[in-house]
Amino acid sequence: MPEAPLLDDDSEVSPIPVNKFSIWTLFKWPLLLFLPFWVIGALFKIQSWPYASELLTIGMLVFLFVSMLVVIFRTISEKSLAVFAYSFFGLASVNLFIIGALFKIQSWPYASELLTIGTLFFLFVSILFVIFRAILEKSLATFAQSFLGLAGLNLIIIGALFKIQSWSYANEIRITGLIAIALFVLLKVIIASRSKK
Repeated sequence: MPEAPLLDDDSEVSPIPVNKFSIWTLFKWPLLLFLPFWVIGALFKIQSWPYASELLTIGMLVFLFVSMLVVIFRTISEKSLAVFAYSFFGLASVNLFIIGALFKIQSWPYASELLTIGTLFFLFVSILFVIFRAILEKSLATFAQSFLGLAGLNLIIIGALFKIQSWSYANEIRITGLIAIALFVLLKVIIASRSKK
């Protein structure tokens, strides 16, 4: 069976994404490979054990490298400019936030700026994602799912930013985000159960 050709001059590149947008598929491998380093590194940092900074830095570099691979593979497999833009900017925003968190933990300069830019960047990309889903699928249920899921995720990230910066209302923002995520899961279960009937 011949292999499918990669992008070339004659390939058609769709300006509209195929219906495969998924937050989990986008962040799955970067998060799965990054989290062990950061959890262990944070533990080492809290306990004042050696090599905490090295573990945190390696985790950040792993997320950055795997994110680049995800963007490349999604672009090659789906041949969609919109999917490339969403994947690139979405992962770039999370990378900025993670780098900012690393800078904050290490007490390096410009940590607050990186955290704020990463959060605002992710918020902007999330709004574009919801608009794309609404235009593409023309489904109120799908729009509600995307809105609740991304709104909850954004509120949790913004709450984390407020907590790191010691700003007021951090806990309230994170709780609101968790409620939105719970409603997202509930709506997804209801839609899935109705589709099976």
